[in-house]
Amino acid sequence: MRAATAFLAFFALVACKSSSDKTAGIASGPDAQKGTGKTPNAAASVQPIAPVVRPPLAVADSAAIPAGAKIVVENDEVIDSGVTTAGAMVSGTIAFDVKGNDGRLAIPQGSAAVIWVLSGGRVAATSHVSLALYQVTINDKSYILRAGSKHLAVLDLSEDAAQGAGHRNVHLMRRSLLNFNLTDAIELRR
Repeated sequence: MRAATAFLAFFALVACKSSSDKTAGIASGPDAQKGTGKTPNAAASVQPIAPVVRPPLAVADSAAIPAGAKIVVENDEVIDSGVTTAGAMVSGTIAFDVKGNDGRLAIPQGSAAVIWVLSGGRVAATSHVSLALYQVTINDKSYILRAGSKHLAVLDLSEDAAQGAGHRNVHLMRRSLLNFNLTDAIELRR
């Protein structure tokens, strides 16, 4: 029992020293290359990734957004016309600040968004997907971007399969920038 405890303590001490040397950019031991500060073993030189710290969102102080305003959204999930079904809701994030009629901030960058997949599929050799910016959350309050049954920000995308294998489906990887334009002015009631 004592031998096992002593071995574990020694192993932990060696692992900590080795880890701290590598994270500081200093190679040690027989694997060190002269003058490079790197080890030839790629797995041994992997450094931990620091958590992402996001600044707090700016406070929106404008309520009116004009028709034609561009709202750029990063999707948090993959959207594919061959897989994603109509009616699916996809989370996203506002990629850039959106200004109101008065030039002040209406939707801060980093605000949560919801994208609604209106339709998707293939007709003949053309794949398509139709997306609506359904909802944005600004300063902990959610706003639906519809006027009755009309969606106020729709994006239609298509791919022609005749262009080759890479064009069989509309495929939007995570964090794609989706450019929605408002068809009508909106008033966000705060």
